[in-house]
Amino acid sequence: AVVMAINLLLWFLVSRKGVSIAKWLLVVLLIIDLFGLPSLLGGGLTATKMVSLLRMALEVVAIAFLFKADAKLWFSGPPAEDGQSGIGPAA
Repeated sequence: AVVMAINLLLWFLVSRKGVSIAKWLLVVLLIIDLFGLPSLLGGGLTATKMVSLLRMALEVVAIAFLFKADAKLWFSGPPAEDGQSGIGPAA
């Protein structure tokens, strides 16, 4: 439950506050999570393992979106000349 709470907090900080360090912590947590992939694939594929694989795949895609051009604008904050552009975290 604690790990899930930390994960949710990091996603909140990324999505609502534009905290760049939270993005990198999510990347680190994903890399650690991917180390468990071989053991997840070992043995038969159960419904639980399939859900875990789907969650991992969706997380990889979500984190990949954090590195697109529009996300870089979000993490850089609002432009200096127009603070009301709607891009970037609230000041």
